[in-house]
Amino acid sequence: MDISKYPPSTQLERVALILRVLFDHGATGLTPGAIATATKLGASYVTQQLGQLANLKFVEEVGDTGRWRPGVAWAQMATAQHIRIQRDLDSIREYQQRITRS
Repeated sequence: MDISKYPPSTQLERVALILRVLFDHGATGLTPGAIATATKLGASYVTQQLGQLANLKFVEEVGDTGRWRPGVAWAQMATAQHIRIQRDLDSIREYQQRITRS
């Protein structure tokens, strides 16, 4: 697949930048202002995107601190993917064992 046929939208690039910054700061999170500074995006834009990402469980507020961090959806997706990969590897190993026993 030639991904150059599908350049990301500016909107998507900005949201990805916000997420990258949040992932760099882990569980303690960042304030919208700190995210805006790190990404060079407007604070109101960052706040709006955080709200939309929160609705998808991709980010969450850290208690009453005003900080935001990656949401549980990322961990859930990563865990599910890990389980699928492990299941596939187990299946391949079992198949290899059957072949070598013959």
